[in-house]
Amino acid sequence: DLTLSGTLTANALTVSSISSAGGIIGPFLNATSTTATSTIAGKLEVTGFTQLSTTTVNGALTVNGNTYVTAGGQLTVGDKIIAPGEIGIGTSTPGGKLSIQSTNVNQTALLMYGAAGQVSPLLNILSNADSSYFTVTNSGNVGVGTTSPFAKLSVAGNGYFDGNLTATNITATGTVNFSGTTNFSGGFSSFASTTIGNGTQTGGLTISGGSTTTLNAYFASNLGLGTTSPYAKLSIHAGNGE
Repeated sequence: DLTLSGTLTANALTVSSISSAGGIIGPFLNATSTTATSTIAGKLEVTGFTQLSTTTVNGALTVNGNTYVTAGGQLTVGDKIIAPGEIGIGTSTPGGKLSIQSTNVNQTALLMYGAAGQVSPLLNILSNADSSYFTVTNSGNVGVGTTSPFAKLSVAGNGYFDGNLTATNITATGTVNFSGTTNFSGGFSSFASTTIGNGTQTGGLTISGGSTTTLNAYFASNLGLGTTSPYAKLSIHAGNGE
């Protein structure tokens, strides 16, 4: 055993036990036992490569180099991990502050669990000014541009779909604009004013029924063709003086 009350500086030192009230300085510290436990009650500061077996630090651990947790290893932190650089999980070349690379095709790359009785959101992505970009609430609702999504998907702002949009029901509380061809295979109901076309495009409204269809279109009020102010159940205005 070696007991120190000051500082030990050495190129290489092999002892079965070290107890120091001061500091130990050397090019490396190699603990070769696979069963012993290294317990550090104060601060462990490493400036180079760190390779630890079973180490308990009851204070702060500062590493001014790289730290690797090899396959089968485990890193348990009671409170916080503060890294001014990047953290890579499954990769030694993280491309962002946190990079996750799946290394097992049969394993989920990222899992997030809420606590029992979770109240706060499961995930929040914010701007530097705390503006919401993306939110997943405790109930599973997803919000884009909002922190309080009221449905499974709530988007505060414009949305764009390059492909098809399929929905059982669509409820619009504002204005819905369709610039291309719109097909309603299950029918179409409007409980407010509806405008089809702006007068500059070809085409219009086509209503097609099947062989067994008995009623293709129903208008509860007046219907105007060529006029926005029909004065009868059916008003037709040619628009050319006729």
